[in-house]
Amino acid sequence: MIRISFSTQTDSEDPVAPNAWRREAATLLRSIAKRISAGETMPLMLLDGEGNLVGKARELSYRPEPPRQLAAKPSRGS
Repeated sequence: MIRISFSTQTDSEDPVAPNAWRREAATLLRSIAKRISAGETMPLMLLDGEGNLVGKARELSYRPEPPRQLAAKPSRGS
């Protein structure tokens, strides 16, 4: 399992470009995928286009998590 955390530098409340953070996040995620595929060692330090540290991706374990059981929803008639 891998934990990824990063902060985009784009304001999601910006009225001019409210979805710009999505492009920035997608760019970072593509970069992470390429680096993992290339075999880079963990943790990966995540940098923005200007070379500023914006987060990291780290390996937590190779063991898959057990399947999660969804809690049964109470019926409306009960």
